[in-house]
Amino acid sequence: METEVTVDQFDSFVKETGYVTTSEVIDENRYSCVITDYEINIISHDVERNWKYSGFSREGDHPVVCVSYQDVQTYANWLSDITGQNYRLPTELEWDYAATPGTDTTFLWGERLVNQCNYANAADLTPSSLGRSWTYKANCIDDYWYTAPVGRYLPNKFGLYDMAGNVAEWVQGCFVSQDTYKLHGGVNDEDKAPINCKHHIIKGGSWASVTLKLRPHIQGKFPNGLTYNTIGFRLVRDLLD
Repeated sequence: METEVTVDQFDSFVKETGYVTTSEVIDENRYSCVITDYEINIISHDVERNWKYSGFSREGDHPVVCVSYQDVQTYANWLSDITGQNYRLPTELEWDYAATPGTDTTFLWGERLVNQCNYANAADLTPSSLGRSWTYKANCIDDYWYTAPVGRYLPNKFGLYDMAGNVAEWVQGCFVSQDTYKLHGGVNDEDKAPINCKHHIIKGGSWASVTLKLRPHIQGKFPNGLTYNTIGFRLVRDLLD
């Protein structure tokens, strides 16, 4: 997909299926959405927060957040069923290829840090509504403290938007171990991932990320059942033979 999945797109899925997301089911095995809010300097679980209200105001064209790996798989299966196409999360190799088409620069926009705000929504000079500023920030203004509408910034050479910043994105790859990661040249081997994978990979950085976290090869790992207001997703569609 050219963009990250939006609130409106996810809302259509929920309305049609009645699906209840991970962060809306609170029991001894699941937790509410993890809220990162540097505007008031807290990181916390909040039982009132989920994909419908993630701790900040956003419109339907913003990327959906507070969705778990399991939520994403359910959405992908639903979209595949209603379209007759096979939608899924990208593998880490696919994501890396899509993020850096024909480039060998540190960032998708090149080497000049001041160009970050043309391509990415991340920590920058934009003040919060309370007048706070990021401690470590790019020397530019992207106009958004939290998420921005998808497609708000320039695309990469493949025409893909927000491959850096806005929300970090789940990918299919299982984080096996740091040793395995290094062994395979900085990319986890999808074929060697355990069936009962407990931690999946995120890529791309988010609205709360410092510039160095926006480098395409940077990888995060997060538990499958947890949700965060900095993490969303995009899907790929398999081409039919």
